[in-house]
Amino acid sequence: MEKLNEKLYGGIIVLAIAILTSSIILSYTAIKITNQIQANTVNNNKKLLTINEASKHINLSEEEILKIIYEEEKQLITSHIITRPRFPYLKINDKYYIPKDLLDEWIKA
Repeated sequence: MEKLNEKLYGGIIVLAIAILTSSIILSYTAIKITNQIQANTVNNNKKLLTINEASKHINLSEEEILKIIYEEEKQLITSHIITRPRFPYLKINDKYYIPKDLLDEWIKA
């Protein structure tokens, strides 16, 4: 009978630890999801995006966006003509910013 009680207490302790651990994991996940939703809401309201934000918005890497910008700059310098819609960006203090509404129009074009 004593061994049965020991096993019962051991099982209760294991069950309590499992419940506590899963509660911690669930609360951490809920906090992480809430933070992501808040970050997305802030980004959706922004008018100017950084290269990083723009890359996430249009699903291209930062390197691909910079390559597009550099190739257009090079083409403008050499031939003074761009045959397709120009990638929208502003350069302020050596940092690139992309107007979100113009970026959406560029994607459609």
